[in-house]
Amino acid sequence: MSLPEGKLYPSDAKEADITIYGNWISQPSRAVLWTLLIFKVPFRMVTVAVNKGVHRSKEFRSINPYAQIPVLVDTSVKNDKGEPLTLFESGAILTYLADKYKRHDWFPPASDVVRRAKANEYLHLHHSTTRNLTRDIMRMVFFGKLMGKTEEQIEQAKAKGWKSAQKWLQILDKRLESNQFILGDKPTLCDIHAYCELGQFEPAPFGFDGPESFKQYKNIQRWMQEVRKLPAYNEAHAPLQKLTSSKL
Repeated sequence: MSLPEGKLYPSDAKEADITIYGNWISQPSRAVLWTLLIFKVPFRMVTVAVNKGVHRSKEFRSINPYAQIPVLVDTSVKNDKGEPLTLFESGAILTYLADKYKRHDWFPPASDVVRRAKANEYLHLHHSTTRNLTRDIMRMVFFGKLMGKTEEQIEQAKAKGWKSAQKWLQILDKRLESNQFILGDKPTLCDIHAYCELGQFEPAPFGFDGPESFKQYKNIQRWMQEVRKLPAYNEAHAPLQKLTSSKL
């Protein structure tokens, strides 16, 4: 199963050191791709069709043996074997991009020990909190039937996912009560990472209404409105918006 050649961004780019293997519908991939658009860094995007199992193919596993997206390959950086840098995990990729391109307006530099520690704290928390919305709910919405689940089982899984999310949603909402963004008064890559998970539920295109929404979390709602104003939002979310409109 061969991987596609990929597409250059922006469209007038002639070449790019950075290649991203991912998918615009994938939340971690979208966070990385959105960041590159904000930084205005040319990159090549190779779409990995997870719904077709491409991430489990021999060709993709030769790039990432963990069979997960996104993956960054940077040909401008070589290891001691002369191979380009290959980097897994969206949080690690985001911090690498901020450091490489000196975009410390979006992620604290190493010299700002306290703020960087708090930024890293969120990126680590992300995988056991915000990310769970996709793992517990969205995955069931899209793949539940393919997994042999009945409608009743899918609804039960969604309800269980929302119930388990309430504790950390309350914590996030409280945090945003005194902060405009996750780290303070300015947006960071922590907000990009978080929004790519939370934003797909508002407006609710998949039937998440009533208690299964963020209506009771006023600070999260306000924060999401602010994040939607960030650069390159429309371009980064166009594929998702196209998908969700087809579900309505």
